[in-house]
Amino acid sequence: MSVALRRWPRFRRLECNEITWLLAGLGICVLLFLFFMLASEVTEGETTALDTKVLTSLRNASEPSRTIGPAWVESAMLDLTALGSPTVLGLVVAGVLGFLLLQGRHHTALVVLVAAVGGELANSALKDMFMRPRPSVVPH
Repeated sequence: MSVALRRWPRFRRLECNEITWLLAGLGICVLLFLFFMLASEVTEGETTALDTKVLTSLRNASEPSRTIGPAWVESAMLDLTALGSPTVLGLVVAGVLGFLLLQGRHHTALVVLVAAVGGELANSALKDMFMRPRPSVVPH
């Protein structure tokens, strides 16, 4: 037995499950702290320089309306963006819910439904809270 465990007998009683939950809680707290720090920077407008730098680095300097690289890259990026649309996400969630319900996994289906609806509500609430327009450095 290690010296630390002999000094603090309470630590001997912690089981692996409890340590896992404590570490998960610590991880969530760190992520929330980072989110609020980034949110503070965004609301103060301190990320504008980074936005400008990234957007201009991905555009043709002589013609800002055109992205750099071959035409298929822009097409691929538009397709990837479409995967996050409410229509596609709704269809995926409906398919997963249907599969889970047919498998008799009603509780898991409920968790998926609550997570999907909660994520959409959180997304809308955060967009309404920040009300940050798209950067107008380049045409979209």
